[in-house]
Amino acid sequence: MSTVIPIVQTWGTKQALRYAVTDTSGRFWAGTSWAIRQRDALLYASHEDAAFAAHSILMKQFRRHTCYQQFVVPLSLEVFADGEVQPEELRDFARKAMKFSMLYANHGTGPRPDSLVAPVLKWGSMTQPVNSERDFDIDE
Repeated sequence: MSTVIPIVQTWGTKQALRYAVTDTSGRFWAGTSWAIRQRDALLYASHEDAAFAAHSILMKQFRRHTCYQQFVVPLSLEVFADGEVQPEELRDFARKAMKFSMLYANHGTGPRPDSLVAPVLKWGSMTQPVNSERDFDIDE
């Protein structure tokens, strides 16, 4: 059985954006199964919700695997502002503004056949390094 690769699609207008999950064969995720009619697609209010659904679809296909590894890649969010930004304020903003996903449709699901690389941003683990605040003097 080949791997079904879910893709998050943006639908609607700028004022009423919605998101749906499709796959590389043109089907639409209806919530419990795949549909061939676009009107049967389950629509999500946020990219994050649709990405979570796509992640769940992928994970169900790879649960039988016995080897699990985790790698950590640091992600820095550099903030330039007139005043200090609180971590909770940044976390809430970044969760809404960032769209982080893998290009599975272009490159496959992992470095080996029948492997899955699943990125996870753990917003609850966000920290601010000591001495990260600094003033900038910009020479003109």
